[in-house]
Amino acid sequence: MRTRAELIGAGALARSQALTAGRLDHPEPFAPGEPMGQHLTVQKLVRVTEGRQHYLVDNKGRKWPRRKCWACGYKYSPEMSKSCAYCATPLEDLQFLMTQRWDKTLFAGNEAFLKARIRHFGLTVPVFAFYRNDTMMSVYHYNGESYLVDAPAPLAGSYLLAIGIRVANTLAYLHMRGVVLAGLKGNHIVVMPNGSVRLFDLDVAEVLPGRGAVFHHPDAPVERDMRDLGRILLDLCSPNDQELATLLRDLTRGVYPSPAHFSDAAEQLHSVRQQSNPDPSWAGHASAITDVGIARRENEDSFGWRQLGDDTMLYAVADGLGGHEAGGLASSLTVDVLGEYLSRRSSELGKTDKELMASMKAAMDVANRAVFDHRKEKRVEMGTTLTAVLLRKETLVIGHCGDTRLYRVSKGKLTLLTKDHTVAQDLVEAGRLAPEDADTHRGANILTNTMGADDELDADVSVVPVLSGDRLLLCSDGLYNPVREEGLLTGLTSWADRHKSVRRMLRLALNNGSTDNITAILIDVP
Repeated sequence: MRTRAELIGAGALARSQALTAGRLDHPEPFAPGEPMGQHLTVQKLVRVTEGRQHYLVDNKGRKWPRRKCWACGYKYSPEMSKSCAYCATPLEDLQFLMTQRWDKTLFAGNEAFLKARIRHFGLTVPVFAFYRNDTMMSVYHYNGESYLVDAPAPLAGSYLLAIGIRVANTLAYLHMRGVVLAGLKGNHIVVMPNGSVRLFDLDVAEVLPGRGAVFHHPDAPVERDMRDLGRILLDLCSPNDQELATLLRDLTRGVYPSPAHFSDAAEQLHSVRQQSNPDPSWAGHASAITDVGIARRENEDSFGWRQLGDDTMLYAVADGLGGHEAGGLASSLTVDVLGEYLSRRSSELGKTDKELMASMKAAMDVANRAVFDHRKEKRVEMGTTLTAVLLRKETLVIGHCGDTRLYRVSKGKLTLLTKDHTVAQDLVEAGRLAPEDADTHRGANILTNTMGADDELDADVSVVPVLSGDRLLLCSDGLYNPVREEGLLTGLTSWADRHKSVRRMLRLALNNGSTDNITAILIDVP
């Protein structure tokens, strides 16, 4: 089905421009102008994140004879009143952020959270909630927030530490109040206009009675929340910031099982940095962004980057197959195993192109085996594509499997450096399909090679020369299918600022109705 509503892409909500959605596999959005209860009207659908649709709504243009006071809750002031008839608070035209969730298993937990009336400076709480069309709507005062998931990576290390400490302290408060989260994701963190962050629109599984009851829960939700926080922050960490990356990887591994343990370690690192150079070369030479897109329920894409020794960088993008529980795990497992393998052997990568290619092939084989073994053990259909590169000075080693892609812009010319493993590409090579028709052919979506499909991997590993000043783009098909090569070339050459460039390409993909997850890493060859 096609939506009647409008969406905006990445960025602060109020400043973003509208765009038309593509096909959806989640509830059809409410149309602009549609009333929400007796006091609010939908302005527009502003964002789709995992398990959510986010709307701007307001109390303007009412069709009802009474007006609600959002300070005291009194609902019976006449429509033309300038102040509340009960508490005398001025009745202003207001904007609200309304989220729509459809996972019914979370309804009871979120109701209990609302009834508990938990307040904290690091927490944005709903004004109220209601049900509509078997979905749960939560309404928040809108204060100019943006979403952390809209921030291209990397972020400055000092800022990431501040985010981590603020979120960890808020989680500690929630744990003491008995709040058990169903999981923590990047779309649960919003950035306020002053740069501070708050937890937002949480998925609450249950609220336990008694202080500290969460710490005795059999599912160990405290440790799980900390691992989730580590994954969120690690995706935003610069590959050049090895101290912080190590801290965050330890967090994902359970080294810091509670908010207090992590906060102590983060504050210690922050203190050390304040006494020296706080963020040396934090930006590195790459920027990345990933987005669930406007049509999918979950994001099955993953990306990763590692610094391997003093002169070699690893970058990788994977697009999972098999649904979120399988596809998302396959892509993240592949990226993690690939990075861990090469990190442990960074001193053994070798000096020649042939040795680097052998290291890439070995790492891909190990990652493939990890996905294959998990698929067999769990008896679930899963797999992933992968495009990874090792960049050392002016040498680029490429490892490729599936239909994620690597592009290069050199001297104003765009070149595709990978070959899709699809039925359509096989037809092109057989002379039965024109190259310009490959992306729109029905065989473009039929993969002939994926990570985890077999216990032995037949991957493409190659080496190409690059020049200082070249720009590289690793991306999933959610970006290159709707944007096409002309749009990619414009996006890669129009802005020197990498953060701005990847954000604009994401916006263009959303504007063009991308029906898939979208992930991109943009690399400037130093």
